[in-house]
Amino acid sequence: MVCLRNSVMVIVVMVVLTCSTAFAQSIESIAADYVIEEYSFDRTEKEIVFDKQAIHYNSSYAVLKSAAYYADGSSTDNAVADLVFVLCFKKQDQWHIVYDLSRSDMPSAEELNAMKKEFPSDFPKSLLPQFWQRLLK
Repeated sequence: MVCLRNSVMVIVVMVVLTCSTAFAQSIESIAADYVIEEYSFDRTEKEIVFDKQAIHYNSSYAVLKSAAYYADGSSTDNAVADLVFVLCFKKQDQWHIVYDLSRSDMPSAEELNAMKKEFPSDFPKSLLPQFWQRLLK
């Protein structure tokens, strides 16, 4: 009975890890394509990755807050803007970026008012980093 219970636990853990790994890879792939399109100033053939621990999600929404770096661990400074990217995702048929909070400075009062109006009203702000939760409340 103990062996059966342990076997079931191992299978459950393997399924959860596989799902979360596939989920993180999907988010990371979409983010990398977006960052290359929107923030790169020099095309690169190297794979861009993000910190998988920096992805927070619930069933239909996710936030990635991470700097970009190459898969080999080296810096992307020569190809991508030096930012900590904050990308908001929503899952419909697949994951889509619904809002980009990446920036290098504090938004002005005017920018912040525009952001509050534009930010998706259905997005759970509790997923956002504390900084953005305070600003967008």
